[in-house]
Amino acid sequence: MNLVERMNDELKGKRLSEFEKMRYIYLRCCEIFSYDARWNYYTFFSSQLIRQIETRMFDIYNINDTAVICHSFSKSILKPLINVFTTIDAKVMGEEHSFIEARCQGKNYVLDATYGDFARVKMGLPTEDFNEDGEHEDFTLLDESLGFRHVDESKYHITDAQNSYDFMHKVGKAISCSDCRHHYTDVLFLYNYMTYLEKQDTKTIMGPDGMLRRVIHFTGNGEEYSINKDTGVYKLALVRKESYNRNGDQNARYH
Repeated sequence: MNLVERMNDELKGKRLSEFEKMRYIYLRCCEIFSYDARWNYYTFFSSQLIRQIETRMFDIYNINDTAVICHSFSKSILKPLINVFTTIDAKVMGEEHSFIEARCQGKNYVLDATYGDFARVKMGLPTEDFNEDGEHEDFTLLDESLGFRHVDESKYHITDAQNSYDFMHKVGKAISCSDCRHHYTDVLFLYNYMTYLEKQDTKTIMGPDGMLRRVIHFTGNGEEYSINKDTGVYKLALVRKESYNRNGDQNARYH
């Protein structure tokens, strides 16, 4: 994918200010890229692979992978794109964690997508890590004018579920309809956003296929679920449900 060509096609004909271009680039990058989950769960992978992820750079004229970490995203994707399409002074800041600091129209902005905005934008939620001088701004009207429509956050708040099975069924449906379903960190952000972790025992494991998946055990009722990649997307499924027969004996049903 030639990211410069794609962005140029999308910006062509739009009469945007320098700031609006920067905002558009940020939002589109959040839609396109996802945080590389292997970096978060480095103990599952070889030190050589983790080192490659840490030092990897991208070519915005030839993108062949959309999994990034803060260093590669800030240094070789977001900053170069801002430089190509604007005259804004954008600098990569930080050492252990990288982000962009940009000065535009006399104001300083911090652009730090990898803390959660990748998933938030895919979910249609307002960004939280594109801020002016450390203060959070409401960009709802601007985003809509740029073609990014925010959804009502209540879409992800389930209040009518009759039980945990019904609740998880609705969470699974939300995952299946979301752009977050393609990458583990995105789908996990969506899942955590919708659920109450204190009711569950959860952990991330790596399956025999080398893919990360989430195992969820509901305390008290014996239900177990898995968020696992299947045919290219992550899906939430019930894998075990304990039940009791008429004699009070405990049985386990696997799905």
